[in-house]
Amino acid sequence: MNATNATKVYCFGNPDRIDDRVALEIADELRIDGIEFVKCTSPDPLLLNHHEELTIIDAVKGLKKIQVIRDIDRLNDTKTLTMHDFDLGTILKLLKETGQLKNVKIIGIPCNMNKEEVKKKIIGFLV
Repeated sequence: MNATNATKVYCFGNPDRIDDRVALEIADELRIDGIEFVKCTSPDPLLLNHHEELTIIDAVKGLKKIQVIRDIDRLNDTKTLTMHDFDLGTILKLLKETGQLKNVKIIGIPCNMNKEEVKKKIIGFLV
């Protein structure tokens, strides 16, 4: 399957923070037929590429194990004063509210989880 027909999985993180870059590293290292891993350091790609369904991998503070989150209303609200304050949760809620997002699957990874263990479990959630 070529990349244009592949399912896109958006991997979010901050490459400068050890506790927030695991999804970006997974995007570099994991290969699954039919899946294209898209590295994102901001939610901008979600605004540029509209999809009714999204699959996202991101590190989540406070998780004890990998969890799949399908209800974005469970995401914490952030105080949004300017466009620079728009985080991933805010963008997802905006897309949902405007009817541009119907289904989302966020694979939340604990910040301190072993990367090799994460990769094995991620495969199970994606295939």
